[in-house]
Amino acid sequence: MNHQVVTEGKTSSRRCVRCALHLLFLAASTNAAFHRPQSTASAAFVGHNRQHRYFVPKSFTTVFASPDGNDISNGEIYRKDDNDLIKKNGSNGVSSNGSSTNGATSNNNGASANGKTNEWGIPDSDSLKPLFTGKPQDALPNGGRITLVGSGPGDPDLLTMKAHKLLTDPDCLIIADRLVSQEILDIIPGEIKVARKLPGCQALAQEEIYWWAYQGLAEGKHVIRLKIGDPFVFGRGGEEVLKFRRFGVEAAVTPGVSAAFSAPLLGSIPVTHRGISNQVVMCTGYGRENTSPDLIQYHKEQTIVFLMAVGRLRELCERLITLAGYPSKTPVGIVERAGCPDQRTVVGNMETIADLAEKHDIKPPSTIVVGEVVNVLLEEDNETGNHVTGLIQNMTVSHA
Repeated sequence: MNHQVVTEGKTSSRRCVRCALHLLFLAASTNAAFHRPQSTASAAFVGHNRQHRYFVPKSFTTVFASPDGNDISNGEIYRKDDNDLIKKNGSNGVSSNGSSTNGATSNNNGASANGKTNEWGIPDSDSLKPLFTGKPQDALPNGGRITLVGSGPGDPDLLTMKAHKLLTDPDCLIIADRLVSQEILDIIPGEIKVARKLPGCQALAQEEIYWWAYQGLAEGKHVIRLKIGDPFVFGRGGEEVLKFRRFGVEAAVTPGVSAAFSAPLLGSIPVTHRGISNQVVMCTGYGRENTSPDLIQYHKEQTIVFLMAVGRLRELCERLITLAGYPSKTPVGIVERAGCPDQRTVVGNMETIADLAEKHDIKPPSTIVVGEVVNVLLEEDNETGNHVTGLIQNMTVSHA
């Protein structure tokens, strides 16, 4: 796909720059917060294979043309997906409201750090001065408070009533995970900041999240920390609660529907079935520092649900076969973007699923299900008598 590159007012045609360059850029430099000013209610944010509009500082230049083909001015960026490139143009980082984001201090009612910053220019969260000393409070004297909210698998209709009420409050500051669905972001009328948790940038992005939360609390805002799925299921929810206590605030928590159970259901995969599976194990694909967590040994009547593992699917299947005793023909299903209009389900086995995922370009957020339950509700091929495999449910096509 060709895009327009805008540099110092001039445009030229250029091919897409893919993920490697994007990650090099993010790891090397920017500290700008992608966020939507409250006055820009129509702006769009993170999603899969759509055009999205991010706000970036005036000191950045845009890389692409807008969806209608017109050039876009400094201060805005359109990008097709998270693999495209943002280009920095010699900035020390100025946020949309004009306050400095290069580390040591902020104009936000006294929010300050002790000068220790990371390579993105974000203050080390451990260096931030507590906003309240003593026992953490539900709300600061200035009214600042924070709530962790689970967004569920992606469908706004699967939000809890409480989560929906919080997200539709225009006065809240929403700090969202990168993989929160576009459909949920679209119902938010207020300010949104979206974490840049691309592979290799998780630690830096987490510090940025803490800095945004700290600034919002210092301004007396109700900060909503919006997390995909449920905050306490492989979502760093407990870690964030502990960090916010260091700031002097006791976070409230609003549960979400975890993708560990809802995604298989939405992909027509029951995680338990009489005579097939009598136990379910939830696992993450990544341990601390991107390590591979210990594997659960094979049991025929067991279902394993992996979250955040599609990026190392091939390695995962190899390790399950060689280290955990899984038969190579064990069924595996992947449900991508569960509950969203473009949900897809791909089914194979330990030997074939990685190739199928690559063929169909499966991306996060995806939930992986391993075990005989994958085939329970699948139709059988009339000619071979085998269960169907490959892309068995393509909601993008069925909704076209």
